[in-house]
Amino acid sequence: MGWEPVVGKKTVAEVYPHPAMVRMFGIPRIVKYKKGSVVERRKEFRRLQRLLKSCLKKKFPKLAIDAETRTLLAQRWSKPVEDRTDALFCALIGLWHWRHQGKRSEVIGDRRTGFILLPR
Repeated sequence: MGWEPVVGKKTVAEVYPHPAMVRMFGIPRIVKYKKGSVVERRKEFRRLQRLLKSCLKKKFPKLAIDAETRTLLAQRWSKPVEDRTDALFCALIGLWHWRHQGKRSEVIGDRRTGFILLPR
């Protein structure tokens, strides 16, 4: 279930960051940056930033990374930075799905009731 971009037509898909990260990064467990002490969250968030930088280089090599994104991927953990990083990751999953026309995604759900995307 890939999609064609059509002017004036909106397409929405939901992404659950944790399972999508496990798949996209090829890691055995989630990156635990959502819960725990601030010290633990910061440590895991730095790990997430490293994984995202590597993913951008390997899986999205033609994507132009602007200064704002580079800054985001270097900032210390805070809730607003976490939220923006999650948004970036979810947008990358949408781009992945679109770029590969759904062939490298698992779609859970359907167009009528909604669906989530997981990379393969």
